Amino acid sequence: DGSLEKIILEDLNDNLQPEIIVVSRSVATGNFLSAYVFEFLNNKLLFKISKEGVVPDSNLINILKEDFKGK
Repeated sequence: DGSLEKIILEDLNDNLQPEIIVVSRSVATGNFLSAYVFEFLNNKLLFKISKEGVVPDSNLINILKEDFKGK
């Protein structure tokens, strides 16, 4: 269980097209973050990657950029 933390527009793969990042925060111990990355392609919203269990004070964007490479 969790709640919506924020939505971020960020170009994770340096293609000059920002991805949509939906960030949620768990309500359990630790308040860990989860991120779900989407992109628009040909007028369609496509799911790309997710990352769960991220420590709240981590640099989420850098973590996602590393995971997003090659996807």
